[in-house]
Amino acid sequence: MFHRPFVVVVDPSAVRDILASGKHKRCKTTCKHEGYIFGARWQGSGLLTDYNEARLAQRLAIFEPVFHKDYLMACLPEMNKVAENVMRQFTFLADGKTLISLSQQFERAIFDMLCKAFFNKDMDSITCQRDEVKQAAFTLLSSRRKEKSDPWTNVSFYRRDLRSSTRQACALLRKTGASWLAERENQVSRGNVPNDVLTRLIELSRVKGIVQDDVLDDFMVFMIATLEHTPNVLSFLVREACRRPDVYKKLNEEVDKVITGSSVVDEKALSDLSYMDSVLRETLRLYPSEVEIVRITSSKVLSKGCVIPSGTPVIVSPLLSGREESFFENPMEFNPERFVKNGHSLPNSSVYFPYADEVREKFHRFGEVAMKVLLSKMLQKLTILVFPDQTFGETNLPCLRPDRGGVVVFNSRFAPHKYIYDV
Repeated sequence: MFHRPFVVVVDPSAVRDILASGKHKRCKTTCKHEGYIFGARWQGSGLLTDYNEARLAQRLAIFEPVFHKDYLMACLPEMNKVAENVMRQFTFLADGKTLISLSQQFERAIFDMLCKAFFNKDMDSITCQRDEVKQAAFTLLSSRRKEKSDPWTNVSFYRRDLRSSTRQACALLRKTGASWLAERENQVSRGNVPNDVLTRLIELSRVKGIVQDDVLDDFMVFMIATLEHTPNVLSFLVREACRRPDVYKKLNEEVDKVITGSSVVDEKALSDLSYMDSVLRETLRLYPSEVEIVRITSSKVLSKGCVIPSGTPVIVSPLLSGREESFFENPMEFNPERFVKNGHSLPNSSVYFPYADEVREKFHRFGEVAMKVLLSKMLQKLTILVFPDQTFGETNLPCLRPDRGGVVVFNSRFAPHKYIYDV
């Protein structure tokens, strides 16, 4: 009485049917569960949890301009400024001995980038450690990990302080969203406002049937969705590249060749960083941003001669498919050459689908641009070595995250200090 059966599918033809056909819908129960944490509404029925297909399509149409390539490229100058600010902090830490948690540092950097790109807000969480909005966002992320790893967190007497602080963080972020929207509403009435997420949210609020809570749901999605996944993917990339000297060397050489005479990462540089693209694809194969996708079949699905009936909850896992030896040779080996276009065929979308669905893929367009800008800056100015005395596994709740966040040591490329670790 306390469980629900699911069917896990890895057969490529069935995966293609489930994900690409558009017939099979989001799981209502899962969406409702993901919309709340400890009883507090955080992303409610937002873009990632809305199971009403018609309403979801309407909302996506409103937000499409901020997912478009032209908008992301227009954000590049601001992303470069944020990355330069991050690099000043990283350069300060580049002493050859300070142990650095990649996920922790990247969370702050990506938070600043997304707030500037999506909301036109300067947060500077790298140097301002006590900003309450940043603290609330990170409290929510931390609580999500604890809730997923230990279900008793929802009821344990000893976790009541955690539940209380999480509810307060949700309330603060939603209050902040309402305040920023009111401020933007006044700007809209005067004209000449950026066509960013806040402006799109104002347009959403004018749609019939959409109430303020629905608008704040999408504010929370834009605030948290990229922040929950992008720092971890970038941490895995840096950790694995540092463990493969040949990969790290190729990355360094490509950055030095493409971004010559300038520290600015522009649109042309992004398109020319082809090997970095391959390393990112391989990172997402081994460590996808989503562990599982849940759908309810709306008609029967055939998988290897078996019939999955209509109305069955099914799980499709980018993690399982990406590590399946029948799909990839030596699947646990980090090998970016799988995605280098040198005449051989690249993995198809039935075995390689790290973004789970169309909506999450849209969010990760921003994440990929942010990662490439930040990584390029780091490779230009730093030598990065992985700390040897750590485990190289991952935790997978609610999304994949390196053990200890991925621990590394920074050193300057041009004025190196002596390393004190056997790295």
